[in-house]
Amino acid sequence: MTWELRVLSRAIPSDGVHAFYVNALLRAFVFALVSIFTPVYIYTRALSLWGSVSMGIMAVAGFFLVQRAIILFVTIPVSKIIERIGFRRSVAVSVVLCIFYMAALIAAKQNFLYVWVAAVLLALNVPFYWVARDSALSQDAAAGKMGTSLSGIAVLEKIASLSGPFVAGVIITVWGFTALFTLSLILLSVSVIPLWWMPHHTHKNGVSFRGFLLWTIGRRYFHQAVEQVGQAMEDYGLTAVWPLTLYLIGFNAGVLGVIFSGVAIVTVVVQLLSGMAFDRLRKQHNLSDGVVFGFTTIGTALLWLVRLFIFTVTQVVVVDSIGQVFQTVYYGFQSDYLHLGGKRMGSIAFWVYGEMLYSVSAILLFSLMIVGVYFGVWKELLFITISVWVLASVVQARESSMS
Repeated sequence: MTWELRVLSRAIPSDGVHAFYVNALLRAFVFALVSIFTPVYIYTRALSLWGSVSMGIMAVAGFFLVQRAIILFVTIPVSKIIERIGFRRSVAVSVVLCIFYMAALIAAKQNFLYVWVAAVLLALNVPFYWVARDSALSQDAAAGKMGTSLSGIAVLEKIASLSGPFVAGVIITVWGFTALFTLSLILLSVSVIPLWWMPHHTHKNGVSFRGFLLWTIGRRYFHQAVEQVGQAMEDYGLTAVWPLTLYLIGFNAGVLGVIFSGVAIVTVVVQLLSGMAFDRLRKQHNLSDGVVFGFTTIGTALLWLVRLFIFTVTQVVVVDSIGQVFQTVYYGFQSDYLHLGGKRMGSIAFWVYGEMLYSVSAILLFSLMIVGVYFGVWKELLFITISVWVLASVVQARESSMS
């Protein structure tokens, strides 16, 4: 067994976390296939329909606005369903919704209205999956081994991201988007099988709109609330805004696939080591984990400003490769702090409130995108906004002294 496999085997815990591994791997591969190409697909469909670049960009913004507005209003009702049916069935429901989401994207080739159906289905999938998944992981992973436990799943998801964009780029170039979404639909169907080995969990909820307000502005979780805004900005920046920007510069689907798969190679070992490093640094009971998180947060934020001035393949590869190092550690520590907060609160409500604030943040981002398109400065406006909020999320390191 190689050194990397020995380390990875230690990172995979023997508790309930392992039930997510195969499901997470398959699901991550599916979204590695489609995530960066979905905004490109919507843009090209809108462009062919209306013949306007501005309308194409607005259609992409509108897709994510609709999705996140629905998530904002359904997360509390869905959380009550999750409390009743449990985490395993909730994740299974999310898979079924994703399957219909892929089918709607296929149908959108003939009728653009199915894009909005797809937005609704993707929106309903999100709370069923992420609220259930994060609640279960918070319960299953020991606080002292949070980084190691979560890095096991993260490494598998990073491995999926290595080949996903490249494979998708080839499929789109040779067979088109319909073949890509059909393959994704099949893989999602298979991913539901491992969920039946998931152990039983407690399902405490107590969610309310008043609780959401108190969680957002209260001292106990305000740092987690700020981080949710920064995470939403970074996530949609990397999976929607940046791929669309590169496509508009002139990079076709094949080139995008090669770039995103190529720079992802950097992340696997970094992700694994960052999880173990997080646990060791926290055991020192000083500011060392916060210092590392702060350094990578600043680097991640600054790279968004650098992206304003890059236009060639070489520039993109260099900047995104450097960015992967910063982003991987940033995401790793961010996830560890987040799950420590979830364990501290001990309720589904923590993840419901986070998902709701994440949605508010995404709505803000894509509203700014529409405004920016109108004034001709959408890229500059979004990149600066993402940078500022990622930088603000450094306050999440406060969780280290609270858990």
